[in-house]
Amino acid sequence: MQESEQSKVVKLSEAITKKSFEKLDWQALRAHLEAVGLDEATLDELLGHLRRASGFIHRYPNKKVEGRRDAFLGKLRRYVGDSRGESAARRVTEEVDLLRLAERGYREILATLDAAEVSKLLPEVRVAAYLRFALQAYSEVMQQHEEMARKHKQLTFPNDTFVPEKGGTPISVDAVVQALVAALSTSLIMESHKQRWHDDRGIVTLPRLPEVGEAETFQAGSTQALAICWGRWQRTEERRRFLGGKLEQFAAPGLPGWAPTGATTATLYTPEETEFFDYAANERVLDRLGQQYMEMVTETQARHQVSGIAQPVGLMPAGFVSLRELHAAASLGDILKYEVTDDTERPGGLRFVEWLRGYAVLQQLADDAHQGQRGEAGLTTILSRPQLLSILERCGLTPPSAEHFIAHATLKTSSEDLFDTPLLQLHDDRLMVFGPALLTANLTVVVLSTLATLGESFSRKGRSLEAAVVNLLEEQQLHARGFKVTRDGQEYEYDAVLIWGDYVFVFECKNHSLSGNRPVSAYYFELGIRSAVRQVKRLVEALRKYPDILQTQMQVTLGAKTIVPCVLNSLPYARSGDIDGVYCTDSSILERFFSQPHLTLKSPFQLTEKTTVLHRIRIASFWQGDKPRPEDLLKQLREPFQLKLLQAHTELRPRSYPLSPTHSVMVGEFARTPWSIDSVTNAFGVPADGVHGIVDLVHQQLRAVKRRAAKKQTRPKKHK
Repeated sequence: MQESEQSKVVKLSEAITKKSFEKLDWQALRAHLEAVGLDEATLDELLGHLRRASGFIHRYPNKKVEGRRDAFLGKLRRYVGDSRGESAARRVTEEVDLLRLAERGYREILATLDAAEVSKLLPEVRVAAYLRFALQAYSEVMQQHEEMARKHKQLTFPNDTFVPEKGGTPISVDAVVQALVAALSTSLIMESHKQRWHDDRGIVTLPRLPEVGEAETFQAGSTQALAICWGRWQRTEERRRFLGGKLEQFAAPGLPGWAPTGATTATLYTPEETEFFDYAANERVLDRLGQQYMEMVTETQARHQVSGIAQPVGLMPAGFVSLRELHAAASLGDILKYEVTDDTERPGGLRFVEWLRGYAVLQQLADDAHQGQRGEAGLTTILSRPQLLSILERCGLTPPSAEHFIAHATLKTSSEDLFDTPLLQLHDDRLMVFGPALLTANLTVVVLSTLATLGESFSRKGRSLEAAVVNLLEEQQLHARGFKVTRDGQEYEYDAVLIWGDYVFVFECKNHSLSGNRPVSAYYFELGIRSAVRQVKRLVEALRKYPDILQTQMQVTLGAKTIVPCVLNSLPYARSGDIDGVYCTDSSILERFFSQPHLTLKSPFQLTEKTTVLHRIRIASFWQGDKPRPEDLLKQLREPFQLKLLQAHTELRPRSYPLSPTHSVMVGEFARTPWSIDSVTNAFGVPADGVHGIVDLVHQQLRAVKRRAAKKQTRPKKHK
C-alpha cells in the first residue's frame, strides 16, 4: 500500500507555489518541483501561477525587495531551462517580461506625477485639492444629469442615464461617477503610501486639511487624471494576466495611427470576446436592481413606512431606514433564494441585515446633508466617532457590530475604492462621510462587492437555490426533483433534474458572487464555472452509465431522450452557446421564461409630480405557442434573450490614456449604448412602427388625463 501511494502522480500545489512566490523561497519551490516533476502540463500550470503573481509587481520602488525578487526569478528561469530546455526557459522570460511591463506602467505614472506642478505642493494641500476637485466635478456632472432627466421625463429606458462627453458622445453617468470616485480613492491611497499616513491595519488617516483655492484645485485635476490612468492601467494589466487577451507594444517609428503626437511608445490591449459574458452579468445585475426598485416605488406603498435615522429603528424585518435598504434586502433575498432578514450567519463578521443597515445609515446621512445644502458643501458630513457609533446603535446595530462596520467601511490602503469604504478617517479621529460614493450607490451591489472583497462565498446557500429551482419547475406541473445516489462507491448529487418531453435537463446550481467588473474576481468566477461544468458532465456520464438512476429516482427510462446539462447560477450570469457541451444559464432567465411568454419593456410615464404610471410594451415572445415547450427552453439556453438584448446595446469602445507624456495605451472596453424603441426592436427583428404607435397612444391618453385633472382643479366649487 505504501509503495502504491508513493507511485501516485503528485500534482503541482497552488498553495505551496504561491507561498514560495510570496516569501521568495526558492529552496521550497525547487523541492516541490523536484517532487512533482516538471512535465509540459506542470510547466503550463506553473507559468499560469507566475503570470498571476501580483506580488512580483512592485508599484512603488523597493530596491531591496526587487533585488531578491529578480534573483528568485533568475533561478526559476535557469531551473526550467535545465529541466525542459531553452524554449521552456524563454516562456518563463515572457511571463517575467509581462510582470515587468506591468510594473513599468505604474512607475511611469509615478514619475509623471512627481514632475507635475501639484507635486510641489505640500502633501496636505494636495489632498485638500484632490477632495475639492472631486466634489466640484461630481456636483457638475449630477447637475448635467438632472437637466437631461428633465428633458426625458415621459419615457425612459433602464439604462438611459447619460450625459454628453467631449465631442458630444453620450457617456453613462454611472461611469463618470465611478471614474471620479475611483480616482480620488487612488490618489488618497497613493499619498498614504508616500507619506506613511496609515497604521498597521492599513487604515488611512488624513492630516489636517487646509483651505485651498482655484489654482490648487485646477492643479489637482491633472493629478486626478493620472489617478484615473493608474486605475485603468491596473485594470488593463490585470485583464491581460488573468483573463487573457492580447497586449501589443509598439515603438517609434512603427507607432499605430492612434498614437498621439509626441508619443514614442504605444501599448494596445484587445480583450477576449468571452469577457463580454462577465461584463453582461454585472450590467444585468444593475438593470435588474434598477427595474425592481422602479416597481417597488411605483407599485407599492413602501415609501410611507420609511423610518429614517432620527429615531430608534430595529433591524429588518422590524423596520427599515430607507426605500433603498428595503429594496436591497428584497433583492438579496431574490438573488440568494432565501430571506436574508432571517439569516443569523455572519459573513465577514456581520449579518446581512447589519451590513445593509450600516451602509443605509451612511447613505441616509449623505442624503440628509445633500438635501440640506446643495453644491459641494452638501457632499460631505463630518462626525465624531462617538456620534457615528451612537447613530448606528440607535438604528439597530450592537456596539461591537457598529465598531466592526466602521472599521471595515473606513478607507484603507488595501481598499478597492470609496464605494465599499466611504468613510475617511481624519487626523482628530473624526470621520468624513464621502457623499459621492453613497448618494447614487445601490446597496445590494455594495454589500455583494464588500463580501466578495472579504473572500466570502455564498456557496453554502446553494441548498436554497436548489429548492427554489425544483419548486419553480414543479409549479409548472413539470416532473422535476433533486436527489443523491451512490453507485460503485461513488456519490452523485443531482441538484435539479427535469424530465420534459424527449429531454432530460440536468441543472447544477451555483451561488457565487459576481466579479463587480474586477479582472481578478472574474478569473476566479470563471474557475468556478469551469469546475461546475466538470461536475455536471460527471453527473451526465453517471446517468448514461447507470440508467437505473432515472428509473428508480424518477420512474423514467432514459432510452433515446436527449440529456441537456446546464450550470444554473443564482446571480444573473449566463452565456450564449455552450462550454464543452454544457449550457450556462441563471435563475432569472429560468424564472422569466416560465413566468412571462413575452419580453417587455417596462417604462415609467410621469403623470404628475407625485404619480408615475408604469407601462409594459411587448417586444418578442419566449414561446412558439400558447404554452412553453422544452424546445423553447433549449433555445433560451443556447441564446438567452437577455444577452441578445444587452449585446445589441453594447459596443467595444476604444479608450486611450497616457502612462507618461511619451507612452500612450489604447484599450478595448465594453460600453453601453443608449436604448431606444428602434434599437430594442431591431435586436429581435421586430417592426418598430407598432411599438411607436402604442407609445403615441399612451401619450395621448396621458395628456387627456392631465387635461381632465387640470379642469377639475380649476373648476369653481359650488356653494350651498
